[in-house]
Amino acid sequence: MKKNILNLIVVTIFATTLSVSCNSPKENKKEQTTAKVEINEDSLRTSYFKEIGVNYSSLANVGYWLFNIPKDPEIPASTNIKYTAFLYKDMNTNAYYLMERDYVENTLVVRSLFLKKKKEKFIMLFKDMPGLRYEFDKKGNCWETEEGLGKVQGTGEINTEFLD
Repeated sequence: MKKNILNLIVVTIFATTLSVSCNSPKENKKEQTTAKVEINEDSLRTSYFKEIGVNYSSLANVGYWLFNIPKDPEIPASTNIKYTAFLYKDMNTNAYYLMERDYVENTLVVRSLFLKKKKEKFIMLFKDMPGLRYEFDKKGNCWETEEGLGKVQGTGEINTEFLD
């Protein structure tokens, strides 16, 4: 009987130890996955800029805007659109770039642009898409206008020290 009790204690301790060690890697795996996603996001940005010949480390973040566009009730197949636009300035060449990150379609686009000042607003004109236009003010408001789609407003922040 003493031998059975001793075996039961040993089996219980072994089972408890095994259970704890099996749970720990799952928690660590969650932490590792989160870190991997953050690293992948940064490397994704770096690789997109590298593709167009721009060194990501030479870019200054001028501003960003978040756009939340509800689905069009008149178009049943439409969906909500959520994306962020990041404005960067290459500190080596003084060129400007806009990176659009679409969170619904999980896409990332980098566009080269001309930046013009008009009164109290700044206007972004794109080399590859003349029908697309962004305007922003120093308060952090931004308006995107695309031919055929109208105007939508985003909110964010702007760092005016990098604007010419």
